[in-house]
Amino acid sequence: MNVLSVFSGVGGFDLGLERAGMRVVAMVEIDRFRRAVLKTHWPQTPLWDDVRTLTFSSGGSPAKTSRSRGS
Repeated sequence: MNVLSVFSGVGGFDLGLERAGMRVVAMVEIDRFRRAVLKTHWPQTPLWDDVRTLTFSSGGSPAKTSRSRGS
């Protein structure tokens, strides 16, 4: 499962999620010192400094229709 970490702090929760088998795909942390810690431990993970600058969109495949027998 992929995770977007917001208000990441120094990444303690993210580390736990990774150890549980999840993948942190991006992080958001406003504090400069904490961002430096995150960059050290997750150098390849995209990191933003303000959650208000993110734009989200989602989508999925159409739901399958189900039919009842006899109708």
